[in-house]
Amino acid sequence: MVNATDFESMEPKDPGVVLNQFDWIPGTHRLLFNTIVLTDYGRRATDDLYFLDADTRRWTLLRQPGEGGKFDVSTDSQRVVMTTPSQISLMKVDGSDYRVMLTYTVPYPSEVAYYAQPVWAADSKSLTVAIPPEDFYYGTTSPTNIWRLPIDGSAPEIVSQLSAGDSGDDARIWSPDKKYYAIQSGDKYYLGMDGADLEPLTESSSIFGWFSWIDESHFLYIGPCELRLGTIGAHSILIADLRTTDDCISSYDFVK
Repeated sequence: MVNATDFESMEPKDPGVVLNQFDWIPGTHRLLFNTIVLTDYGRRATDDLYFLDADTRRWTLLRQPGEGGKFDVSTDSQRVVMTTPSQISLMKVDGSDYRVMLTYTVPYPSEVAYYAQPVWAADSKSLTVAIPPEDFYYGTTSPTNIWRLPIDGSAPEIVSQLSAGDSGDDARIWSPDKKYYAIQSGDKYYLGMDGADLEPLTESSSIFGWFSWIDESHFLYIGPCELRLGTIGAHSILIADLRTTDDCISSYDFVK
């Protein structure tokens, strides 16, 4: 549907781009994609955005390089959120109603730029995103802010904070209905939800990871050499002792 000649026509033509991210718009034969530049020293995101109709096999540029970014389509298939190293923006999937929702600066100590990771609410009416302080990678004493971004034009608001040193990146584990998220901070997991402060989700014992939601209110996690079943608003229950002869089992899987 998009061939090598098509990619050669996309900016920047020198050194040229290749496919980076793509995703279908749920319930349609249309998809969105962006590109990446291949350089002598590695890869660099172009931060563009394209639209492709699989039925007609026609593609259209929606956002120029630097004006698109990493993207995620809303659960109702109506809008797409885009992220660059400096801002989070929103528009309808046809490219209309574009606006910047939040700007940020998080200097990253490497050639790879920092990208925030907004997550859609289940009703597609807002997004939640963790934004670390500017000095996060340089011994910060400032907290990471958890922002709520309404799509109706209302001002973004800080709904909770993480302690200094916790970025929230890749750590938020969303419940199946996307009403809650679990996030690890120090030796505990905390429960977050839209518009509310973080609350302890697990007891104050060491957490070794492997947190998994079972359904909207129950979850499994590994504590110190034990597998525990948790319930929102209640104490966890010991499911299994994970001690072996000289170590502990450190992972699990489950089926309903």
